[in-house]
Order: sequence, then C-alpha cells, then structure tokens
Amino acid sequence: MALLSIIEERNRHKYGLKWQEVIVTNQTQNDILGEVLFRDLPRKKVSAVQGQRDKNYIEYFENNLRFSLKEFLLSSLSNCSWTLNVLHLGFGDKAYLNPIVIHILIQTPDYFTGNESAALKVLQGMDEIIHTKLNNQKLETHQQINIDICQIRSSMLRSSDDDTDSGGVDLMYSFKDLYRMYTPCPGLSIGREDFRSTIGSLAGFLKHEDDIYSLTCRHVVFPDTASQIERYIYRDEGEMSKLNISIPAPMDHDKTLRILRNNLKNVKTSITVLCKDQETYNKDYSKQINKRQEEENIFRDHIQEAENHQTSVGYVYAAPEKLHKISTYKGFLDWSIIRNTYPAPKNMLSPATNLCHNDQVRDFIEYMKETHEWPKNKCEEYDAKLEGLDNAERIFVKNPNSASSTLCNDTIYFKPASRTFGWKACSMNGIMSIHTIQHVHNTTPETSDEYAFVGRQEGAISTRGDSGALIYELEACADGKTVVLTPMAMIWAGNPKGGVVLQGFDDITYATPVDVLSRDIENEMGWDGGSLKFHQAQE
Repeated sequence: MALLSIIEERNRHKYGLKWQEVIVTNQTQNDILGEVLFRDLPRKKVSAVQGQRDKNYIEYFENNLRFSLKEFLLSSLSNCSWTLNVLHLGFGDKAYLNPIVIHILIQTPDYFTGNESAALKVLQGMDEIIHTKLNNQKLETHQQINIDICQIRSSMLRSSDDDTDSGGVDLMYSFKDLYRMYTPCPGLSIGREDFRSTIGSLAGFLKHEDDIYSLTCRHVVFPDTASQIERYIYRDEGEMSKLNISIPAPMDHDKTLRILRNNLKNVKTSITVLCKDQETYNKDYSKQINKRQEEENIFRDHIQEAENHQTSVGYVYAAPEKLHKISTYKGFLDWSIIRNTYPAPKNMLSPATNLCHNDQVRDFIEYMKETHEWPKNKCEEYDAKLEGLDNAERIFVKNPNSASSTLCNDTIYFKPASRTFGWKACSMNGIMSIHTIQHVHNTTPETSDEYAFVGRQEGAISTRGDSGALIYELEACADGKTVVLTPMAMIWAGNPKGGVVLQGFDDITYATPVDVLSRDIENEMGWDGGSLKFHQAQE
C-alpha cells in the first residue's frame, strides 16, 4: 500500500492551489509541495482528465471507484461540505503529463485543523477501498492512485476578502456597444432590482410558443438573503408582487456610469491643462486639444446613452426549489426564467465582443492539439474556427438538437464575453465532480455529480457573477464573416464564492447541460417536450 502521511502545518500552504492547504496525502511530499520564491506561493498546473491518454483511468474510476468512494465519504464526512475532483495536478510544465489526483476539498474552513488524525483516517479508508478493488481486478496499471485531502484555510479567505467585484464591474470593457444595443446581449450582467449585490449573467432567450423568456440561474434571482421560497411560478397579482429584473445588474450599471463620468472629468482636465500650456509656452497643441475634444464628445454621448438606458427588463416568472434535482440527472438544476417586458429580444452577440477574444483561446487550441495528438484534419478544423472567430462580423446562437447537444471530453468549447471575462476556451473533464453541501439545520447533506470544465493552466473561464453564462460549441460559416454558436452548458458555479458552493478552486467551472435544463423547464412548467427552444436571431 502507498505511504500515507500528514503534512506539517508549516508546509501546507505550499500545495500550490489558491485558498487551499493540503492536510494528508498518499503521494511523496516532494511531489505535492512547491518552493516559495520571493514570497510568491507556488502554483500548480491543472489539466482535465480526458481523451485516449486517460481513457483507461476514466473507465476504471467510473466502473469501480465512484460509487464506493462516494458512499464512504458521505459517511465519513457527514458534517461538512466537500467536493471531489479527479484532475491532472502538479508542477510539471506539461500539465497533461502531471499525475492524476483524486482531490478532496473540504469546504468548511479549518475543518481538520487540530484534528489531522481524522483526515488520515479518511485517507486510510479511501486507500483500503482502492486497493481492495485493485486486488479483486488484479490490475497492474493503477497500482498507485493518488489522493490528496485539502481544506480551505480561513486566514487565506480573509486575506482575499477585498473582492474587486464588490463594487460592480465596468461592462464597457467587454461590451463596447452596451448602451446602443437594441436588445440585451447574452453574457451581460443580470440581477434583481432590490438585491443589488447579487449578480449573474444572462444566458440568453428561450422561446415557448409566442412567448420569449430570459434565462439565468436560480441563485441569481433568489439569493440566500432573499425569501427562501421552495418553488416559484409567477401569478398575476398586480405590480407589487413582481420580482423585477435589471439588465445590466444595478451595481454594474452604476459602476460603468461612474467610470464614464470619471473619464469625462479626466479628459476635460486634460483639455484645460493643454490650453493653459499652449498659452504659457506659446506652443501649438491644437491637434492634441482637438483629439481630446473628440474624446470628450464621445464620453458625453456614452453618458447620455447610459443615463437614458432602460435597465428594467422584466420580472421573475419561474424557478424550481433550491438545489433542485430530478431522478434522471445526478446534478443540481439551478435555473430561472424571466418574463421580458421589452420587444423582440434576439440571441445575437455583438460583433464588438470578438474584440475581447484574447490569446487564451489560441493557446488553448494549441494545447489541446498537443495533449490529444490530433490528426491533421482535426487540427485544421479548429484552426478554421479560430480564424472564423477572429474575422466574425456576425455571431448568432442556434437552437441545439439531440445530435448536437451531447458533451464530449475531447472537444474544445467556447465561452464568449461575459460579465467579467472576454472570450475563453475550455474542455470538459472526463470524470464528473462530486459535490456535497451540509446545511446547518439539515442532518442529511445534499450531494450531486457535476460536469466540470477546465481552461488552460491558471486560466479560469468564469468568476463571481458569471453564473448563467453559456458554454458553446462553435461553427465558423463558409462566408468567413459569420460564427454560429450552439449552447451546450450553463455555468452555475466557478471560482471563488461563485454560486451555491465552491471556494478555493478557481481553475474549475461547473455547468449543467443545456438539453437537461430545457427538459426540466418544460417539465416544471407543464409544457410539451421539445416545445422550448433557444430563440434564433434569424427569426
């Protein structure tokens, strides 16, 4: 059996993942701890478990370990919240060659501090299960299955509480035409008018018969501080009963407007200084002054557009109970639909959003080529997608069908500009994560299996406020000017404090397949199967 060890407290912060400290492991300490250089903490590289290279491990875990480990951990860690991820984790330059690790993260801060022997007991139990399975199967290829048990350290969370998101974000960075758009763009921020601090992203627009609804996450419109309703379907009881929704979210709208006004103030100051210098030094600054005056006019126009912009877009129409689950899917279903009060919404991304396309997409495509050793034709396929994205003048969203909505772990997916990030590329992990949430007044923890998406090392594809944003498959059209996006999954949690659960794993984003969400909405609303579709811009 592997050597099981407790990590000394002074070394636990060297694990290399933000907010985390490692408590026990069955790996050598040299393999899991990095060197602290000039006060900079080491940084582990994270890569998805996927493709032909990891096929045997994935099959073995799913067929032999998932159920047994889950049952054991539910009984051993029954009074805390935790997640289990299986990922390539290590300090090696080629992330996909780093060891595969079964990574347990205790969400309850400092849970094992002072009680490390309890963590070691959990590790021993997992190790016994694994080796019993190995002996029964008589497999030699998995004699060493790596396990790390980590926890959130409360002091690490306190040191990072200066959340840059707490005052809203400047949406003009990602959405240049924000206040000129005829209809809200998928990815824009969305929130309740009366809960300003709770913000998510607009997934897009759904059409049922002649009605069009906006889609986002339930926890965005029903934050924990709000009314703890079990299930919500709007009944027309007058204006006072409506839970009104704003796009952009109020806090982001205010932040964007403040920055525009500050920009105007700065350019006016610059003009004043240039005029004074021109008079004092008898120099010609007319070109610079004219340029600043043009900027002044642009900022004035933007401010006027922002001040006149109608942010109230509708009201919450329906949402399931918190941590909603169904018998045919093992994950949580976190959705809400909004009844729109503006005309003719369209699922079309602004061409300006491709200005936010950055090197992360290009780097990730090259990384996936190397990881999977793809044949020439598949490499050329993704090169064409990248070229199409670079040149796109029109970006449409089409309705997925049963053939196009199946998620694969050797495919590159795309997340367009959302509230906080520009364009990102990612892939799906081949092993679903296990989440367990312990409620204060409930002795039975809630558990779920969730799809996990991983970007390029240190390349989170979502952060706080991105819940509701969509992950897409991308198709570049033959005209070279049009990109078509097929919705594949809706983000519900990601890096820190990003949703229902999750603190301390900012490399991973959790999302729910769109086809599962659509079927559940139809079922909850009593609509016919297949009657709910993504509203297409061409219609």
